[in-house]
Amino acid sequence: MDCNSYSPNKKKPLEKRSCTDCLCFIGFSVFIVCWIVLANYAYQNSDQQVLVNPSDSAGQVCGYNKNVTDKPFLFFFDITECTSLMIFVHGCQTPQVCVDRCPDADWSVKEVLDGKQSQIDWPAVQKSLICVSPDLNKLVNSVEKLKNFTSSNLCTKYYIKSTSLLNYCVPTLSDTESLKAFMKTNNIVLSNVIDGTTMVEWLKDSKENSKLIADDLINNYRYIIGGLLIAILFSLTYILLLRWFSWIMIWLSLLAIVGLLGFGSYESYTRYVSFDSDADSSTTGGEDEIPTDLLTGGRQSWTNYVNEKLNTKSTWLVFTVVSSIAFVVLLLIIVFLRKRIRLSIALIVEGSRAILEIKTSLVFPLFQWVLYLAVLMWFFGVAIYLSSMKLYVFKVKGLVNDLDCVCNNSYYKDGDWCTESKWERYCMNNKTKSMCKVAKCAFDHRMSQDFITGLQLFNVFGMFWLMNFVSAFSQMVLAITFASWYWTFQKKDVPFFSLTKSVYKTLRYHLGTVAYGSLIIAICNFVRAILEWAETKLKKYDNAFTRAVFTCMRCFFWLLNKFLRFVNRNAYIMCAMYGKNFCTSAKQAFDLLLRNVLRVVVVDKVTDFIFFVGKIIITGATITAFYFEFYEPLEPVKQFAFVDKPPVLNYKWLPMIVVAVGSWVISSTFFHVYSIAVDTLFLCFLEDSERNDGSSDRPYFMSQRLMNILGTRNVQSLSLH
Repeated sequence: MDCNSYSPNKKKPLEKRSCTDCLCFIGFSVFIVCWIVLANYAYQNSDQQVLVNPSDSAGQVCGYNKNVTDKPFLFFFDITECTSLMIFVHGCQTPQVCVDRCPDADWSVKEVLDGKQSQIDWPAVQKSLICVSPDLNKLVNSVEKLKNFTSSNLCTKYYIKSTSLLNYCVPTLSDTESLKAFMKTNNIVLSNVIDGTTMVEWLKDSKENSKLIADDLINNYRYIIGGLLIAILFSLTYILLLRWFSWIMIWLSLLAIVGLLGFGSYESYTRYVSFDSDADSSTTGGEDEIPTDLLTGGRQSWTNYVNEKLNTKSTWLVFTVVSSIAFVVLLLIIVFLRKRIRLSIALIVEGSRAILEIKTSLVFPLFQWVLYLAVLMWFFGVAIYLSSMKLYVFKVKGLVNDLDCVCNNSYYKDGDWCTESKWERYCMNNKTKSMCKVAKCAFDHRMSQDFITGLQLFNVFGMFWLMNFVSAFSQMVLAITFASWYWTFQKKDVPFFSLTKSVYKTLRYHLGTVAYGSLIIAICNFVRAILEWAETKLKKYDNAFTRAVFTCMRCFFWLLNKFLRFVNRNAYIMCAMYGKNFCTSAKQAFDLLLRNVLRVVVVDKVTDFIFFVGKIIITGATITAFYFEFYEPLEPVKQFAFVDKPPVLNYKWLPMIVVAVGSWVISSTFFHVYSIAVDTLFLCFLEDSERNDGSSDRPYFMSQRLMNILGTRNVQSLSLH
């Protein structure tokens, strides 16, 4: 029988379900086990001392290991290699050495070779030179050796006057004029040096800044909690208003946008005709006239760029054309698609009704955010331990032959991987309470950097899969909940624990489908991340062609990601109704949407617009309320005891930013539930309208409001409310 044909037992979602996509669930379980094994491997073979102090390219902890106890600072050969966020994955891809002090002057090989002196002072060069090993400095006694050592990155080609920042040597960039001359003489791109310095400074300043931020949050947490509670209150109020006043709100919003576009077209045209050719040409200066700033690396600032564009006649011509086209298109949509806009409004009303009748659905996203937090904490923990693994592998040797050497709690056994810091901490001679005489943590072999990078990539992919798995799980649970609500003829018969039953059904039957859909999105996200990484690696080949290729690929995968998310969500909804596997559900949902493509477009865009406006209104109202609660308390607010003392802040606007971001997240969470409710009810409505005809044998399950839009009704006199 055709899956879309009528059958008495298909009036409502399938109650007797079976497990779907079992193979994918098994694969997901195996992946989780491998991820746990990887985490244990990283923990056992990491050196926590590396997380506290910087380490050089040889894995020696500056100021800690034996050979560098008197060298607590880390020096980068080429700071421009630290300009990418990928330093969090594989570090700065430049030689790094421990030094006893940071450079206090500018120096370069080019200045030595181009010097006016007839004979080079090699002892002075050896003293100034920074190499991966101090022994190499003594070997530099000729121009040929100097060139060979610097070209092979055994010694640095240049360095800039630096200061210590948490034991990292970072260029000071204080004397701008001499710095510009030094950069120009040595053919060094100033913006790259500034970018690299900024990245390292930001990375190292995060510890101090995080302490100040934590102090502000702790001292003012009551105000912030109050602001977030206000955001929750506004979100609930807005959802309630959408149920009763959505018709007025949506039509007024659409008419307001039409009015703004019309006014924008008129104003842009007025500005356009006010320009003449002489004014247009006079406002356009050459590149040499554009003021630049050293802090931006000599690049034009955004403010100057925007002002320059707004003073050109062509800009206002573009504004006029774009706003006029948008005005005409939106006006035609309102006129010719008003019936489908009415359908969108009716679905928003039904969604609000469903949410308010199943109130636990608004609390469920909290569980989702807890899982998100757990996944991110696991990911960052594994990433940190992987980044602290040394390339040089040390193993315990001679422990079985050293009877006096004892490790606390049998921490190490002969042949185990070890670190020098852990060996000194856990193992000692039981008699002398000093270091073991025979047993030791000795070098065994060198590990490939590519191996650690591969483990990091596995960890990144795991993060993508788990994050999308949590999102898909939430969508499946809510889809089953709202589908069950729709297909209950008498809404008063909806069970109180319908959300709990949906969680059980998802865990019992559909985790394989959730894993399947989330795997598809995770692969797409992972490929996008790889593209970003590849672009940073190919930066030295930067040209118009490579930029065009990467831009096209980013655009393609962005669109693919949007399409896959759309297909996945509707597949989960169809699976919620019929309990079929992912591929079957996706095909059924896609076919159903194609048969109603115009309705889909209008409903999707109208609901997206309303939800976006709702987020703006809730966030703006929350910020306003918080301002008059925290910064300028009103008289009624001052009556509360905790408002007596003025707030003490390191960053004045930090609480406002936290509340603004929090209110946006809270409103987005509420509207996420709302969006799933509307999408689920929409697919149920399409199924209902195609399979049923309103007869006593096949009555519609939709509300009277939706039946009025279709111009139909049920023959029987049964109420749906």
